[in-house]
Amino acid sequence: MKTTKTSIKKEGLVKGYYTDGKLESEIEYKNGMKDGMCVNWLRNGQMRAKGKFSKDKFTGPWTWWRENGEFLQVGPFKDGLQHGNWKRYHKNGVLMDEGEWVNGKRKGEWKFYDDKGVLTKTKNFK
Repeated sequence: MKTTKTSIKKEGLVKGYYTDGKLESEIEYKNGMKDGMCVNWLRNGQMRAKGKFSKDKFTGPWTWWRENGEFLQVGPFKDGLQHGNWKRYHKNGVLMDEGEWVNGKRKGEWKFYDDKGVLTKTKNFK
């Protein structure tokens, strides 16, 4: 016996929940695609990520956090690809690295720092 799964097109604000009932995500959909604001939370209630989608692709600025509330990384997207200035952070909140993405590829000078904020190296990407 063959069964088929009926697909239901998601529309509007869709909330996702962890198995314990805690809110995991709020994502806006249009015509069955992620399109609009997206917010994700960790099980401890801390915001995990926040940004926007356009037709199922990451777009504009996004921010991610760690469980302790410190930034993990921040940066923009264009047409689903990393595009623009990005920064990542160590667990203690100190800048880890920073540089430019162009159409999903690292470009130009990137700087890398230790967990005390001391510049440890620079690298150029073509």
